[in-house]
Amino acid sequence: MPSRSYTFEPPARNSILLVFDDDSNDFNFVEAAVNRDGMVSRLDKFTHLGFTTDSVLLFEGEIGCPQSIDIRYFPAASREGKYIEFYSFDTDKFPVYLHNAGDTVLSFLASDGLIDIEPGERKRVCEENIAADSRERLERYREEAREKLRRLSGRPEDDGGGRKYTGMEG
Repeated sequence: MPSRSYTFEPPARNSILLVFDDDSNDFNFVEAAVNRDGMVSRLDKFTHLGFTTDSVLLFEGEIGCPQSIDIRYFPAASREGKYIEFYSFDTDKFPVYLHNAGDTVLSFLASDGLIDIEPGERKRVCEENIAADSRERLERYREEAREKLRRLSGRPEDDGGGRKYTGMEG
């Protein structure tokens, strides 16, 4: 059976391509496909509308069954538009490529750090594509989140005893 042609296809045999767009109304998602031994097929998508944050599951097979490919992420909106965060990355040991089909730079948080992708650009998820300032940016984002939490909770920055509020207190 011939492989179906998609708008975007993985760049190599036994690889995965994930396509995103910052303007997408579908949680930054455009398309996902796997090339398994020369046969290209689309990965299925399930959107989980969570109580505190939404997430997207991309998988091969049926939901609830063991899958060889199971990739999950939090869309950029759940991270205040700063980055798309992968929290599960089971890829059947296939390399994963990210493609930005949008008009603005997208940032992705993978296990090793942030990967920035220009519009129309495609990058493999690997250590060599991690942004040089990844660690500093993530620390700044965490500090901004702690400050926002402090303001929303009405707690002072300092408790009067010289201890700073970190957002982790009970």
